Amino acid sequence: MIAAFLLSNSCDFCRRLAGRPDSEELNRLWVAMQEDIEQKAEQERQAELERLAEQVRLEEEAKAREDSLQLSEFMSKVKTISVSGLKIESKLERRYYCMIGSFRDAANANKLLNRLTQAGFEGQLLKFTNGLTAVAAIPCDRISEMKEAREKLLNESFCPKDAWILVNE
Repeated sequence: MIAAFLLSNSCDFCRRLAGRPDSEELNRLWVAMQEDIEQKAEQERQAELERLAEQVRLEEEAKAREDSLQLSEFMSKVKTISVSGLKIESKLERRYYCMIGSFRDAANANKLLNRLTQAGFEGQLLKFTNGLTAVAAIPCDRISEMKEAREKLLNESFCPKDAWILVNE
């Protein structure tokens, strides 16, 4: 019986006698070590995610600065007029409009507006207090949208090359 006891429990028994950790304690240590490894791996993943988020933020800031410089260059090359200096009867909902024509006869303005919409561009008629009706294309709120859309619009045969931007301030 003593032999059976020693054979079944001999490793743990001998370890305890020698002051060494038994299998239960070794198992606890192994579990704790695995938890530490997982915790460190999670911390490294979090640090990497934070580093990547910071990198994306810095890249977005750099792109925004570059866009700002390009847009200021674009705005310096394109004629812009503020609404505050004009007497417009129409209500303006958006910030920017590309002005492509102005007519005494509203029928002519409607014809240009039809050509504009048939080409796939958004537009509207603006009535001025002096009796003129203007065709405003690409109403939008962001200057970057205006720049991109105006470049496409200038390739259309009906769009004058001196199309200017109305700024609703």
